[in-house]
Amino acid sequence: MKKRIIIITIFIAALVPAGYVADRYLSRPDRIRLDAERERLENARNAILMFTKDNARFPADLAELVPGYASEELLMFQPDIRKTAMEPLLWRPETGLLSWRSPLVVHGLLSRTELVSFEIPHLQVERDPISAENVFRQTPDQILLGAGDIIIEAELFQFMTYGWEIGEDQDASGQCYIHIREGTGDVTDGKDVDGFYVGGVEFDPEIRSGDFYNVGGDRRRIEARCYFMAPREGNYFVSVRTMSGPLHCSQAWALSINSGGHRADSGGAPFIWFWRTSGQLHVKKGLNYMSFVTHQDDVKIDQVLLTLQKPDLPGAVRRTFKGGHGVRILLPDSIPPVTMSLRASTLSISAGDDPQMAVFLRNNVLDDINATLNTSLDLPDGRRRERSYDIALTSAEILTKLPESLDLPRPLAMKEYTLRCELVVDSRVIQERTIVLFREYDWSVLGPLPFMKVEQSEAPEADEPLQDTYTFGGKSVRWLKYREEFTDYFCIMDFGRMFSGRKFDGMSDVSLYACTEVEAATGGRYLLKAQGDDNLVVWVNGERVVTIDAKGPPIRTARETEIDLKAGRNRILFRLNQKAGQWQAGIRIRTIDDQIADVTGVPFDEQTIDFYGNEK
Repeated sequence: MKKRIIIITIFIAALVPAGYVADRYLSRPDRIRLDAERERLENARNAILMFTKDNARFPADLAELVPGYASEELLMFQPDIRKTAMEPLLWRPETGLLSWRSPLVVHGLLSRTELVSFEIPHLQVERDPISAENVFRQTPDQILLGAGDIIIEAELFQFMTYGWEIGEDQDASGQCYIHIREGTGDVTDGKDVDGFYVGGVEFDPEIRSGDFYNVGGDRRRIEARCYFMAPREGNYFVSVRTMSGPLHCSQAWALSINSGGHRADSGGAPFIWFWRTSGQLHVKKGLNYMSFVTHQDDVKIDQVLLTLQKPDLPGAVRRTFKGGHGVRILLPDSIPPVTMSLRASTLSISAGDDPQMAVFLRNNVLDDINATLNTSLDLPDGRRRERSYDIALTSAEILTKLPESLDLPRPLAMKEYTLRCELVVDSRVIQERTIVLFREYDWSVLGPLPFMKVEQSEAPEADEPLQDTYTFGGKSVRWLKYREEFTDYFCIMDFGRMFSGRKFDGMSDVSLYACTEVEAATGGRYLLKAQGDDNLVVWVNGERVVTIDAKGPPIRTARETEIDLKAGRNRILFRLNQKAGQWQAGIRIRTIDDQIADVTGVPFDEQTIDFYGNEK
């Protein structure tokens, strides 16, 4: 009897892990579908938020989102792919609840169900523009801190590398914030402890994905740093008021104090200022410094709250705290008396108006300071247009904004223009910044086409010359002119906008080809900077030079590759695949050392191949 019990026990012990493995195997397709459907529901939530941001109200029903914000397909859901039909998502505008109508069925040894929903808060929409000399203004309804607590205004950080910039929002404390538009992954996720990340490790500085659009990136860690005084030593709870972009994976920030372990956390829904408390960091009495580094891009930071007791902070609220306006402290010599930040309305140059530019100056020493701002704009034939401004900063003006007029020379003879700014105090250059503005080449686009694998080959890749039309899936497709109105802030081509009118829910399981011609003043080696979401393959004069098979936003899939161009005309062709979400690509050609190259785009009506006949 005892022997039988032992045998049964061994059998059951062996059966349990075998059953677990079998269940994981049988349920894998549905588990993969669960992750994909959860992401689709997030994209539907983002579409509602974008509609609300534009219209200052919730959509009355989901049909209002079509076609400008979402496709009909995105707003449907199939609970059981084996037994049930597609059904519309459940949307209750009176409560802001978005969910599946029925739970998703996961089939395994034992079937189970998963139900996902989102509670979407009402957005606070502010439409009035801000313009003032002293742009740091605290509102009278802010809440005072408790004794020993510390509040820091993000826009008053004393040190910011390229990548971080100051922006304005009437719903932000002080009506300003800092924003990391570009770059990701300077610090890894680290270890998940109690729901937040601890001890993130810095990546190899030679493989950063930030500083991609600028010229001659210096590979420094992209960082925003603030020095502050603490009344006592202790472990402080860290709370950050943050806002993310519309992508589900662009909501994370990473923070450290005095070079200690990084806390990386995410917060809230897109477009909403949201308080998030992410554990404790040690603060010493006296002078400390806090650093934000890039974990993911497109994150805005408004305020940082350090408290000895865990604060009771509701998430999506207008609540801000009084203070954080800066005190006189002895700063390290590495911190300049004035910090400069540049902000552009767009880095994309169009045939119409110039981008709007602003220079923000943060008075770090809270004294009267005389400074000089020198700006120069690179022009064709090696010329520069230079300007100089004398600026008197008073001790009362903590943060000052200066408009800068670009006045680009029209017609535009170059594809890239570099604006260089230097700040001079006491005859010494204390800070330099550059912004590169780009105008897209004249691209012809063949699509949308059936989805193609990265390794697949089709006729346009080998044809010389290219044909006016091609047949894919029994359908004849002609080349179309890409228009600059589809291009985003970074001058990334958005084919979701081109073919569906939407950016974040473009099309699914499709591909396209795009081609253009560029003119090189001299033959030789150049640097090709390529980006693609989802997969990108690039050919230069018929030679395959770049393959991006990673799925992700353009900045996270960016590649730099040396290529050969011949003097005169060169043909650039790329194929861009699309599974879901955004459908974007970017191509730039620079010198080998990542400076502006003497390579110009050939206009449609001067290109060798005439796809458009009388439409030129």
